[in-house]
Amino acid sequence: MNKLAKIVTEMAEYVERSGFSVDYDSSMGQVHIRHMDLEDEGFFLEHDEAEQFTEEAQRMAFEADVDYEVGLLAQAKQYVDCI
Repeated sequence: MNKLAKIVTEMAEYVERSGFSVDYDSSMGQVHIRHMDLEDEGFFLEHDEAEQFTEEAQRMAFEADVDYEVGLLAQAKQYVDCI
């Protein structure tokens, strides 16, 4: 595992350990970052925000050579840190 892959994977693991998940609905252009136990904790992104989020996650996953799902979780870290 290269250094970038390790960093991105650690970011994704942090999000999961914090109890958050990322749901992406490409047909609706929506991203929902939510706490798995607390319904009112999280973020809902749509339209341009969701598109920017997913593009950055895809770029991060590609550059780190990790799965797209890992990129989504890693990209969510900056949001999780705000809660």
